[in-house]
Amino acid sequence: MSTPLGYAPPVDSRKIASFAVMCAFMAMNAATSKPRSNSNSTSSGSTPPPPTFTSTPTTNTFVPADLDIFDMRRTLGCNTKLTLPGCRMLTEFEFADVWNDVPSSNTTFYGEINGIGGNGDGQKEFFFLQVEAVPGRVEGSAKALLTDTKKDRDDCTSLLFITRGGGTAPFNSCSKFLKERPPGTRKLVRTVGRSFTLEGQSVWIRKAAGRLVVVEYQNGGHFNHGPKSNFSAGGWVGEMFLLR
Repeated sequence: MSTPLGYAPPVDSRKIASFAVMCAFMAMNAATSKPRSNSNSTSSGSTPPPPTFTSTPTTNTFVPADLDIFDMRRTLGCNTKLTLPGCRMLTEFEFADVWNDVPSSNTTFYGEINGIGGNGDGQKEFFFLQVEAVPGRVEGSAKALLTDTKKDRDDCTSLLFITRGGGTAPFNSCSKFLKERPPGTRKLVRTVGRSFTLEGQSVWIRKAAGRLVVVEYQNGGHFNHGPKSNFSAGGWVGEMFLLR
């Protein structure tokens, strides 16, 4: 079992989760989590019931602006990088629908996010989005999932393949880690456009082809997902699947 590391917070505040602690750290909006190896686990827990859904979260008196997709595409050079995975996903996000079945119970979506620009151009990182309905609102968080060991990476890669296909892996250590995480307290709100956003974060969410498309972008400023990440990008775009 690996020992979680603490991180000194740079400019802005973000959060990093490990199996044992949550440590403040980082600049930008999405937080970062770190799973531990759990090769000796003998848990026999059953698969949790599927989440229930509601048509919309809550009405917000202040309606935030939607993502400026034109600016993001121009700033990050997606007009000349049409085959880059993040740029392709950004085009899909542009034409995606409103997320009209936001869960009303604690629910996790898991996938991977693609960097655009910087040394993170074309790089992928595991990523997850959590939501939970509380009285009068829906709250959640969006975080990168960083791994320390080959076993962690292998488990998270396996879980991504299974989750993308609609399956379940209740004994997978990566799955257990994600389901243990508290969902966070950022308010989920609808923008003036088709996106939802986590209040106070530069994260936008839409739905396409049965899964969520998530964008992280902060006016072209390069950022990474914490001290354990080797890659910095001007934006990140990915797809998230329901974790069963």
